[in-house]
Amino acid sequence: MESGSLSLAATRRIWVYAALVCSLLRLANTAYASDEATAQGKHGAAEAPPGMVWIAGGEFTMGTNDPRSLPNERPAHRVKVGGFWMDEQDVTNADFEEFVKATGNITIAEKKPDWEEIKKQLPPGTPKPDDSVLVPGSLVFTATPHPVGSM
Repeated sequence: MESGSLSLAATRRIWVYAALVCSLLRLANTAYASDEATAQGKHGAAEAPPGMVWIAGGEFTMGTNDPRSLPNERPAHRVKVGGFWMDEQDVTNADFEEFVKATGNITIAEKKPDWEEIKKQLPPGTPKPDDSVLVPGSLVFTATPHPVGSM
């Protein structure tokens, strides 16, 4: 194996984790995004929920085809995101805690990923990861202490 290249198993793990993230994003979009024609068309700006604004859906290119990119950043592909309502103001942790106590809401990050949903986004034959990694969770992106150079 070439120095710096990933094994097939490592590459598959990356795809599984990337699919987990995409699945969580898809679930979040399904759970919280409203169809633009329904939410904005039938409930125009005059009927917006109090303190909320409509964020229109759209398409964007996710990923890259740059050969210098990481394997989990390829290929570039079009992604469609539905429109959704968003609060005009920041929501504090205290606000969110009050909401959870009042509604019993369980966030996407608190739900165990559904393998049946995830595998729909993976190449056929991708093995199911061990149940020990299919756990609720979230990602936090932290800036590096220095600029990231080219590979």
